Amino acid sequence: MSETGKLTAENNLAVLYPELAEMWHSDNNSIPSQVTALSHDEAKWICKNNHIFIKKIDQMSTKAKNKSKILCR
Repeated sequence: MSETGKLTAENNLAVLYPELAEMWHSDNNSIPSQVTALSHDEAKWICKNNHIFIKKIDQMSTKAKNKSKILCR
């Protein structure tokens, strides 16, 4: 599956990065299946330690793609 800027049933954050979808905060105006991994929009996230933080979606997906550690602080 490849990342593109076009939102489809197969090309969305929930499908491409389910680990990020799990971190998606419920305060966001959308759900992970409604955004692309390349979106420059900011979103609210919550880590496994319940820290809430705001980062751009594309920054989070780049870290996940590169298997980099996602820092919540």
